[in-house]
Amino acid sequence: MTDKIVVIGAGIAGFNAVKELRRIGYDKSITLIDESPDLPYDRPPMSKEYLRGEMSDEEILLEPASFYEENDIELLLGKAVVDIDIDGKKVVFDSGKKVSWDKLLITTGSKVRKLTNISGCDLNGIHYLKNIDDAQLLREQVKDFKKLVIVGGGFIGLEVAASCREMGIDVTVLEAAQTPLSRVLGPEMGEIIAGVHREKGVHLMTEQIVNEFQGTDKVEAVVTKNGDRYECDAVLVGIGVFTDMSLAGEHLKHNNNGYIINEYCETSVKDIYAAGDCAEWKYNNGDYIRVEHWDHAMNQGICAANNIVNNECMLFDTTPYFWSDQYDLSLQYFGHVKEWDETVLRGSVEDVQFTQFYLKDNKVEGALIINDGKAVLPTRKLIMQGTEVNADDLGNDDIPLKKLARKVRN
Repeated sequence: MTDKIVVIGAGIAGFNAVKELRRIGYDKSITLIDESPDLPYDRPPMSKEYLRGEMSDEEILLEPASFYEENDIELLLGKAVVDIDIDGKKVVFDSGKKVSWDKLLITTGSKVRKLTNISGCDLNGIHYLKNIDDAQLLREQVKDFKKLVIVGGGFIGLEVAASCREMGIDVTVLEAAQTPLSRVLGPEMGEIIAGVHREKGVHLMTEQIVNEFQGTDKVEAVVTKNGDRYECDAVLVGIGVFTDMSLAGEHLKHNNNGYIINEYCETSVKDIYAAGDCAEWKYNNGDYIRVEHWDHAMNQGICAANNIVNNECMLFDTTPYFWSDQYDLSLQYFGHVKEWDETVLRGSVEDVQFTQFYLKDNKVEGALIINDGKAVLPTRKLIMQGTEVNADDLGNDDIPLKKLARKVRN
């Protein structure tokens, strides 16, 4: 009998899990724990609407405090869990206090990767953007920025670059690779997106590795390993995240990148589940993957909640998906592709409305959709079906994409 469910981590996965538990009729004890003292909040707006001042502190919350009271969800915020007593079925806080559980869900997410080993890394004015405290500080100070240097040309860095350019700030992006986003989207798509940022006035500099932050008390410049110096009055570092496996102990199987879970979101220990950024699961190509995006965390949290209450009732087989809004670009990506045999372009790059398909063994493994909402549903179907497609037909605008999806299905 499951009389008490405890969830560690109040991000998107944890929040949606407890919400789903009540939605499906679970009426016993639920405790949601997080080391942050803040009510669960939405993360994507932090680099966009919230940063630009278009969203309030109340609007960024996933639900107001009354939601948890009305749904009888116990919130233990500002509490850090340091250990899991598997035999005793208890979580242990840094204070020594313990809370018991019958079923446990770990949704601890990820932590921001910091530049801590270079000169000047502790100067004032160097920002990161992972939690609401980071976002509030950045939003408060951004109105005074004249020159901002962003270290890292990933999605967070480019979203902040777009927001700050819209606010009239001089922005320089320093990217270590030859092309931003090339690892995920390939060099061609990376160059297209880089071109959009350059057209908007961003100084996007590639093959630049930071060597030093300069300044007296506050950062005044960034120096790269090849000797280039970029003056600034603030820096945002966006170089990725990592997972903290400190709760894994000896029993929870992991690979230092995430808790290994099965198709029902259960870990190697009975009655302990994991979801979101901190979980690795077997994708349909047989690889274990970890996905760090909102949609994935929401769906996996929901799936875990159902299986916690009704054992092995719901398979997690969702196609990974993420989106990014930059200027007037609406980027949507489906699938998970580490490498591909060929790409097929459908639509018009010139009109900035197209879909780039990533094929392996003549199957659509992933797709980047830019400003083309009609392509979303058929593209998702093509990936989920996993059937061979004709590349020429796929790139032919005269053949409706939904017709190709029906053809493959039949």
